[in-house]
Amino acid sequence: KKFLFINWFMYLPYQMDLEKKIGKCYDLFFIHCSYSEEVLRINDINAHFIPFGYIKEEFKKIKLLKSDYLKYKTDLLFIGSYSEEREKVLSNLKNFQLSIHGPGWGNSKLSDHVKSDGLYGIDMVKAFNAAKIVINIHRNFLFNKKKELYGNSINIRVFEVLGSSAFLLTDKKNDIIDLFKENIELAVYSSIIELKQKAAYYLKHDNLRSRIAKQGFNKVKKYALDKILKEIVKYAEDVRNNNKL
Repeated sequence: KKFLFINWFMYLPYQMDLEKKIGKCYDLFFIHCSYSEEVLRINDINAHFIPFGYIKEEFKKIKLLKSDYLKYKTDLLFIGSYSEEREKVLSNLKNFQLSIHGPGWGNSKLSDHVKSDGLYGIDMVKAFNAAKIVINIHRNFLFNKKKELYGNSINIRVFEVLGSSAFLLTDKKNDIIDLFKENIELAVYSSIIELKQKAAYYLKHDNLRSRIAKQGFNKVKKYALDKILKEIVKYAEDVRNNNKL
């Protein structure tokens, strides 16, 4: 076959019906959730799991100016839009020094912790580098962990934080544990109680945080966007050249 129709589909497991519909239109359908890959293959779609990448030129370790450090320094940092679920999770951290940046938080119960309606680009990277711990919360972590809604996928924030050489504490998902070493390259939690316990523990252990952040940074380099794209192209060429469709 001379030409292959390829899609790198960036949506999530709760859009499975859309994935099934679109996936049938392509020779190769790359998806960033291993659970979606399993379901789509059962439905005769040539799906292949490949994780999100990150832009290494944008998300990186930087040397902060004193003014930037004073502006963004915090024990716990969350960057992301408001949701009722995220509010409930983060409300359990309100006794920590917690900074929140993102749209929709102004009228929340955590308004005292809200610093801006969002950080992007270099400002986000500066905040990652200034925080002791960056918190990540995937959609449906708390309210609905059904496989078809929560899935296995890792959101792009995981790669952005690690690419910035920051310490990450994220909810535990299958694909995270498959790609990264727990407590060595990042830290994970499976409940709100565990989130609070690990936040308190790691805040007391600066050297351990730094070591984990460094090892996470070294590991995530393999998921830089340019390498992910090369992997997709290489796989597609192998399929075409060897008539594997």
